[in-house]
Amino acid sequence: TACGNSIGSTTVASGASLSIDTSCSFGTESWDVAGTTSTYTTSVAATGAVDVQSGGLLVLNTVSTSTNPFSITGTFTLSGSIEVLVTDSSTTAIVILMKWDDTSCTDITSSVTVYGCTTMSCNTDVVASSAATSCYLRLFLRDTSSSDSNDAWWGLLALLALIPCCAGCALYWYKIRPKEDISYDEVLVADTAYPGYYEHGLPSPVPEFELYQAPETELVPAPEFVAPL
Repeated sequence: TACGNSIGSTTVASGASLSIDTSCSFGTESWDVAGTTSTYTTSVAATGAVDVQSGGLLVLNTVSTSTNPFSITGTFTLSGSIEVLVTDSSTTAIVILMKWDDTSCTDITSSVTVYGCTTMSCNTDVVASSAATSCYLRLFLRDTSSSDSNDAWWGLLALLALIPCCAGCALYWYKIRPKEDISYDEVLVADTAYPGYYEHGLPSPVPEFELYQAPETELVPAPEFVAPL
């Protein structure tokens, strides 16, 4: 593990790894990061090109909001991968992880894996200096607890807003919407309709009637008519 020291040109072969302790301090450098110039304390300085070959691994460990970046005064080639080990993600911040010199800043974030972000949403990006001579790998630590809380409140308000909507629909269907007109001209009403027959604007059920069986009647033939002579 490199910590607080200077290294020369370095090649990380397949199966090998280079570990940088970002909690260490080596020196200070003035950097132009996306148009903003500031002085940064470095953890390790490489005075030459760094090449991480396929199967090789660059580890940036002990990363926090007070991380000191890895400085490369030369080109950086990444065919392998980078692991970022976060030890403190309790504060929202933008952290510079490393710097290298190049006129074309390739997006290497697809080869970067971040570990240790528990209460934070951690993302990385690559930005260039305003003169396009240096590239910087940054880590974004974003607090997700407040946004989750806000999402929950908005969801609750949306559910509460459904209550008056449903009540309005019910009022429309049962009170405001015109009832279907019923013609009573074709309705045969029994003379013995009981009270409350027309309550609520609709006829009540017609009372049941008992069936009456008429007695059988014997038919007597009429006498034969005989005309007088």
